[in-house]
Amino acid sequence: MKQAQLRLLGEMSAAQELVDVGLWHPVEGGWEFHDWDEYQETSEIVKKRRDDARERQRRLREQREEQRRQSQRESEGDSPSESRVTADVTNGVTSQPPTRPDPTRPDVATDVATSPSAKPKRAKPRTRISDDFMPPTRVVDGIREEVPGIADEQLRYQHRKFIDHFKKTGAVMADWNAAWRNWMRTANERGEFRSTSPGPSAADAKVNDWLALANNQTRPHLKAIGE
Repeated sequence: MKQAQLRLLGEMSAAQELVDVGLWHPVEGGWEFHDWDEYQETSEIVKKRRDDARERQRRLREQREEQRRQSQRESEGDSPSESRVTADVTNGVTSQPPTRPDPTRPDVATDVATSPSAKPKRAKPRTRISDDFMPPTRVVDGIREEVPGIADEQLRYQHRKFIDHFKKTGAVMADWNAAWRNWMRTANERGEFRSTSPGPSAADAKVNDWLALANNQTRPHLKAIGE
């Protein structure tokens, strides 16, 4: 610290006190902190540390890039040794066509391009069910084989339920024949094909029982008055 700076911060006697206790020691033109160089890095040391850090980062980036390239070569099926062998062969025999399709030469015909199996399959469009939907005969016959003895009335009833259900839900499907088969199989698993007719619901059955009971109770009175 220079004398001019000390005048702004304090008295000369204060500087002498710091020198006496060993915190400062006098130098040419002022004072210097004791062991300043030991505890404070010089600009050269700071610069070297930063340069070393940048060099480590550079080497780390190069290592990661090399690992990425190696993984890419392995995923493509070309190890470094295979790449060298391929390079030696192609350099020695340049008149042979490449064994793999070359995207830079679209005029070269390949087996993949001409193979019928290579053509992409077009997805079947998904549609809503129509009011007049009717599965083909082979589908109906298949259900008859799975559920022997099924009556035409049962099939017609389940078919109407099938149409009404999907008209109400508005569902879209790509294969309504398969949906119809699954509907019939589910109906069979639920036991809905056991009788020849749908039969009354549980509520209807209760109403019929009440009517029968009321009829039996009123019939004796009707006979008494000359039914």
